[in-house]
Amino acid sequence: MWGYESELEDLKETVSTIKNVLLDVDHETVRRELTNQERDYIQKLTDAVYDADDLFDEFVTLAELKQIKTLSTVQKFFAKVLRV
Repeated sequence: MWGYESELEDLKETVSTIKNVLLDVDHETVRRELTNQERDYIQKLTDAVYDADDLFDEFVTLAELKQIKTLSTVQKFFAKVLRV
């Protein structure tokens, strides 16, 4: 899980860039110039980007919980060792 941090960070930056471009496209004057097919494509891409962003957030949360659990296990181990 931890070996992929840099790759995940790169993907997170890419998602952020795409979100910013989509926000620019969402500007009303630009949207009026788009065909219905283009608007549909942009909406689908927007949905996919927000899903990816949610997935990143969930992954980070799970990784943090795993790290906390690991630290707790290590603390319990040393607490038992030190008591003996």
